[in-house]
Amino acid sequence: CRRATGTCFKCGQAGHLQKDCKKDTTASTSGQADKKPGVSGRVFAITEGHAAKTSGTITGTLFIYGHAVFVLFDTGATHSVISSIFASRVTTTPTLLENVLCISTPMQDSVRITHVYRNLPLQFNDKIRASNALPLDMCEFDIILGMDWLTEHHATIECRSYRVIFGDIHAPEFIYHGSLPGKSMQIISALQARTLLSHGCEGFLATIHDTTSDVPSIHDQPIFSEFLDVFPDELPGIPSVREVEFKIELIPGAEP
Repeated sequence: CRRATGTCFKCGQAGHLQKDCKKDTTASTSGQADKKPGVSGRVFAITEGHAAKTSGTITGTLFIYGHAVFVLFDTGATHSVISSIFASRVTTTPTLLENVLCISTPMQDSVRITHVYRNLPLQFNDKIRASNALPLDMCEFDIILGMDWLTEHHATIECRSYRVIFGDIHAPEFIYHGSLPGKSMQIISALQARTLLSHGCEGFLATIHDTTSDVPSIHDQPIFSEFLDVFPDELPGIPSVREVEFKIELIPGAEP
């Protein structure tokens, strides 16, 4: 990573900063001189490992066109980027950039980008915030929202509480709650859960009940409605443990 090694973002050499670089940059980083002059940018964290070691980052899950997307909010990224794999699933057609954009990443010196996906509708519950994202090869995040997006939407990252505040921090328009990179929810199997409980760990069983939806009535069930005298409208509780006598009475002389 150039930030860690102290090398110049323009020429890649150590000993000076980009603002003091005197190297001629008329040629592109790949040696091709027939392209338009490039604009530089940087994305320092493209994996959860990188993000966990970088300050000013939180993660979260949003939606685009009904698809769940794993998002990194990163104040260290100059531009917003979208995974090339996920970009192939959206219906938005990329458009050509006016200038070639060279993005510095932790994986290689720079990546030359020529297209952009514009006005991707990021859904925050009932709120929509559009994003322009550059396609980039990465596998752990679907989208990285950088300073271009944060500035456009007046969004502030509050790292201590893992929140993104939209608008005035004292009178926010709305607040999105994310999580710390690398601290996503862990899922274990039922067998592991049983083992942990047997070793004294506490377990909690939670249920969700939607109070806004109508509870189905027994009268609406095609079979149960024929036996209303057998099935009560409400169950007072779990049936008590008792013996059930079961027998089959045959009529004498009956034959199949």
